[in-house]
Amino acid sequence: MVTQRFVTIGRIKKSIGTHGQVLADCNAGVSVCNLIGTTIWVTPPPSVWRSGVVTDAREQGDGVVLTIEGLVSIDEAKQLVGTHLVVAVEDVDESWVLLTEDAPEIRGLQVRDARYGDLGTVQDIIVTGANDVWVVDGPYGEVLIPVIDDVCIAQDETTATVHIPNGLIDEEPPSCA
Repeated sequence: MVTQRFVTIGRIKKSIGTHGQVLADCNAGVSVCNLIGTTIWVTPPPSVWRSGVVTDAREQGDGVVLTIEGLVSIDEAKQLVGTHLVVAVEDVDESWVLLTEDAPEIRGLQVRDARYGDLGTVQDIIVTGANDVWVVDGPYGEVLIPVIDDVCIAQDETTATVHIPNGLIDEEPPSCA
């Protein structure tokens, strides 16, 4: 089974015009030049349209107006408002700031929690429309940790300190002796 990995590049703010164009907020580092010719998907996927190649992109105000192959009506475009734009990781080249050396390598990062102690190391990263999720393997088995401010408290080059929400791990935390 082949699993394709994706990275979120922005969110659709509103429909523009009558021919299916959309105005999107794009993450820092994503330029208009990078988008043209790139296949993008929307998540969560609506029933009307799922993916297409960006045929035109231009900056407008605080966003980017996108013309996407297969997205041809205002009604379809309106249904995409609020969805996230994602691209396959292999379509992101080194010129995109999004995945450069400025981003720390997360795989192999040691993860610790104040109540549970050592949770293990990050084995994989699930990229979702809302936030990334770390797949951590350790003494509690596989633990899926949402990468959000309330959970991920601190991080350096080797260790992440987290606050695991109740119910995320089936076992009780070790008691203090």
